[in-house]
Amino acid sequence: MTNKFIKDPIFKEIDLNRDPIIGELISCKEFQRLQNIMQLGICYKLFPTAMHSRYIHSLGAYEVASRFLDVIGGKCSKKHKRLVQVAALLHDLGHGPLSHVFERFGGSHEQWTLDIIVSKKSSINKVLKKYNIDIDELILIYQNKHPIKWLNQIISSDLDVDRIDYLLRDSYFIGTHYGTIDLDILLRRFEIINDTLVFSIKNFNMIESFLLGRIYMNIDIYENKNLMVYEWTLELIFKRLAELKDEWPIYEKNISISKKYDWIYKKKEVSLDLYLELDDSSLITFINEVANVTNDELLIFIIEGFKTLKNFSYTKPEDFAKKAKITNKEVHKDYIYSEKTIKHKAIFSKEADKHIVFYDSENNLIEFKKTKLFDNLEKQVNISKIVLLNNNFID
Repeated sequence: MTNKFIKDPIFKEIDLNRDPIIGELISCKEFQRLQNIMQLGICYKLFPTAMHSRYIHSLGAYEVASRFLDVIGGKCSKKHKRLVQVAALLHDLGHGPLSHVFERFGGSHEQWTLDIIVSKKSSINKVLKKYNIDIDELILIYQNKHPIKWLNQIISSDLDVDRIDYLLRDSYFIGTHYGTIDLDILLRRFEIINDTLVFSIKNFNMIESFLLGRIYMNIDIYENKNLMVYEWTLELIFKRLAELKDEWPIYEKNISISKKYDWIYKKKEVSLDLYLELDDSSLITFINEVANVTNDELLIFIIEGFKTLKNFSYTKPEDFAKKAKITNKEVHKDYIYSEKTIKHKAIFSKEADKHIVFYDSENNLIEFKKTKLFDNLEKQVNISKIVLLNNNFID
């Protein structure tokens, strides 16, 4: 793939010419599948412009990694440069339909990523072997266990290529200004010292702004309470399907793609081959077809709530308790409400080797977690509980 670039609103261009393995990996069906999986899942229901895919995010993470490597230059071997670029490109390979929300049914996307990489049947695996990529070494990076510390940091840390791309990209497509960072300046002010990826203390304020932006994106976007309602109703659809065993023959006869999703409500294991057939469009099609064939009023009610947010809302647990006392209707805890603890995703990893490290003018290393700023940021990560409420429950 010579002279191949992708136009991109975040980085202007994504250069695919750095290594021939990149073009071949992108062409693999397992990677192409990511074009049909939205980066922010159901978020588009609240923020209609949030329609970007895991595909372009993965390419963006690869581009950020490549720019870091361009600066590192001769301090990194050709083998490890290729390894980092591949790790960045493939880090989200295992995401299921609607991204993170599907992990409640299909398991960890990180584990599926590893399964795809090691599967001898996958096109990805064949390309990796063609270019003599050490798959065990690649897995060590994903597990944050590679002996070369900075290789782990660039892929998984408080300021890694994944977070840099998704905060810039998500912010852009949603229309906010959270989590912005001047990548060009950041790249001019970092070094590899003592096998550690460290940033100049001159970057301190910019990184502070970036981390605060991540907090606000979690609060306002990623864990938006209306978004939680949509995600809960999706869970309730499959929960109700699991209870409707008598209707399975109807579904299997009248739903063209029932076999792609019946493993969820039948509580069966799903094969890698079948998992790789799943994407956003097939899941939405399945839900629509269920709605068309079922006579179950509760299932129809829940699906309508998933589509429009019409039938459900949220409240605080203490307010729900008050409302529950004034109604004559029976509390059915599976469908009337669900309680969820919201803890805004960790801004800082607990593992010491994943924290941001700065260097001062004398090349002394300063761990970010030991600064007052770290303490202040941690205090902004709050915990709360909300209740999903069936609006018909309240008189």
